[in-house]
Amino acid sequence: MEIKIIKSNRKTLSLSVDDDMCAVVKAPYFVTNREINAFVSKNKAWLENAIERKKKKFEKYDVSDDEKNKLINLAQKLAPMVCFDYYSKEPSKMNFDMTYNRSHDPNDMVKAYISAVGRGKAKLPPPKDAFSGIVSRKIVSVSSKIITVMRKLYKGKTVKYSSLFEAAEGRSDLVATFLAVLELVKGKRVRVEGDGDNPEK
Repeated sequence: MEIKIIKSNRKTLSLSVDDDMCAVVKAPYFVTNREINAFVSKNKAWLENAIERKKKKFEKYDVSDDEKNKLINLAQKLAPMVCFDYYSKEPSKMNFDMTYNRSHDPNDMVKAYISAVGRGKAKLPPPKDAFSGIVSRKIVSVSSKIITVMRKLYKGKTVKYSSLFEAAEGRSDLVATFLAVLELVKGKRVRVEGDGDNPEK
């Protein structure tokens, strides 16, 4: 009986039978050949049984020469279709019936249409009306209101404070006029006198 010895950094001895019906002993580096032979002799009965089981297994799957040739020819045909670890075949042509054969309740179709239209509108940009309160207000500069106030006070005229806001067309006008008056007072170009509801300039 042929014995193959394989030594490695293992710690124990092991015994097996390969496909060539040879005993394979895997052993640590420090084990001597004498110890290996003793190990094989000790397990001789097990080894003989293992070889018999292996032979019966091969006999079970033994094939004739004709079957071997068929398998070889088949392997040669399959070889070009194999790449690494996967197998592929040529795509098969298939004809599909594209006729739509399902029937639906008209109410379900209406609901589906409304749902689809609603999703489409959700992707549209918001209308201009949504920004009317933000960007559509009249922009009034403080500088223009300073000029307007100075014209009303031309040549030392005295006017009521409330009269400066009479021509205002909106909140922007009111705010710009008020800021213009503050700038003029701060620059000592106009003077506010009086208190309560009837101050004068």
